[in-house]
Amino acid sequence: QQRRCEHARSYVKLIYLPRSDYFCLRHGSSLDLFQLALSTRTLSPRCNQHMLSKQLTAAAIAAIFTSLASNVHGHGHLVSPRSRNYVANQDGKWWPADGTTPYPESCPHCLNVGGTEASCGLTADRNYDYPKNALGGNLAPAVQACYAGGDVVELDVVLTAHHMGHFSYKACAINAGEVASQECFDSNPLTFVEDVLYGSLPDPYYPNRAYIPKSDAAFIQKDSSNNYKFSHRFRLPEGLSGELVLLQWHYITANSCMADEGYLNYNFPAGFEPNLQLGVCNSIPSDGRGVPEQFWNCAEIRVSSVCGGNEPPPSPPATPPPQTTTQATTTTTTQNTGATTTTTTTSTTTSVSPPPPPPPSSCPAQNNACGPNNPCSNGMCCSQWGYCGTSEAYCGECCQNNCDGQPPSPPSPSPPTPSPPTSNPPPSPGFNYDADHGEDSRLIAYVGNWQACPTDEQIDAYSHIVIAFAVSYTWSPGKNNCDALCQVPSSLPLCGNQARPDLIEKWRGMGKKVIVSFGGAGMGGSWSGDQNNCWDYCFGREDK
Repeated sequence: QQRRCEHARSYVKLIYLPRSDYFCLRHGSSLDLFQLALSTRTLSPRCNQHMLSKQLTAAAIAAIFTSLASNVHGHGHLVSPRSRNYVANQDGKWWPADGTTPYPESCPHCLNVGGTEASCGLTADRNYDYPKNALGGNLAPAVQACYAGGDVVELDVVLTAHHMGHFSYKACAINAGEVASQECFDSNPLTFVEDVLYGSLPDPYYPNRAYIPKSDAAFIQKDSSNNYKFSHRFRLPEGLSGELVLLQWHYITANSCMADEGYLNYNFPAGFEPNLQLGVCNSIPSDGRGVPEQFWNCAEIRVSSVCGGNEPPPSPPATPPPQTTTQATTTTTTQNTGATTTTTTTSTTTSVSPPPPPPPSSCPAQNNACGPNNPCSNGMCCSQWGYCGTSEAYCGECCQNNCDGQPPSPPSPSPPTPSPPTSNPPPSPGFNYDADHGEDSRLIAYVGNWQACPTDEQIDAYSHIVIAFAVSYTWSPGKNNCDALCQVPSSLPLCGNQARPDLIEKWRGMGKKVIVSFGGAGMGGSWSGDQNNCWDYCFGREDK
């Protein structure tokens, strides 16, 4: 069925079977690539204000989210140093789950609510002010980089969809487990120094922002996943220090309006020019709910005088101990011949001095869960910050103890006792679902057709795959052209903007439920004054 969202000029289409379950979608959420762990038991009997509620089934559920309050798929995230959400995306795993690995994040670029509501960003079901481990508890900090106060640091970002605008960075020193306030971040802004890839210059009136070029600029660079690349150098505030400092990335887009008068006065280089016809925004929502669309991320770093540009040079290697050579001469006289024989014996002795003490470490031990003389009880690595784990963040540079260790292997399970077949068999072994949701859970992958095609390894973790947006219109600069009969194209864009029917068959052969969704912002009703009417024309004809 189709329903027009009460609070947005957009459509949401839901495909469901008549089994009673509830599914709530928060209005304004931006979900490009996400995971839904849905149980056949009732999730919630009602949704809060600005929520859409409909009875659904967990066995066959697909949701198409098109242009929710203009939040379609203009996303990005901080990749270096890695943000909390990117760490969860790279290091998180569903199985085996333990308290040292992050709760998996499949949409690291979707944190378009934040600021005063969640300084480190918020998705539909995840608040990165409170990063979680795979068991749902609090995740220990995993410091990604170490700098000195006042250092110029290089910060890298990727955008999966480019909506122009500018980046800015702020910092806040906290204790482990503490939540940073936006006021703390606002008191420690970083100063923009250099655009490494595209050469934009600092704005003298807004020295803390870095403008980004247009997506169609001839010089724009992309990574292997077709994401837009950005690399900027910013200066950390003088006097900033802390064993745990949050570095906040804030992206304000400029595809709906320009943030302020600064866009009108800045001397944009060729390829950076904004659309001045959009005008200046009436206001910038402090939490990101509304226009312009905004994104927040936080990376965990350390700021100390022993790091970065102020780090002392390494000590030279110790000089080998000296060798001492002693020559002894013995003279022997033979009386009966009158001859004198002189025998010379040379012996070498080496005096060995104690080795010099090692140079001071730039990674001092921390008084936390583990340390140089306090190994992790489960055989894991002890990170430089005194926490136990098995990833590179724990076992890599400055690891304090058991740095090549692994957790003990679990005991081999006893052979299962045969049981009679049932009408509802458990999930297949290849399906790694969250144990907290039970055997009736389903894990659904949502793949935008513009994104890189997922690998077999990525697909293996899911039970259902939703492809979006398979469109039944042809885009044009003016008004989009609708199919007169609302027919589905014979070659649907599956992933990488390519028709891949072979992948659909392959995934079905792997036992996956593949669902193709239809729609898109260009089908009409996505913004005020939109003249496209494909949705209106095709409304109610899905079965024809």
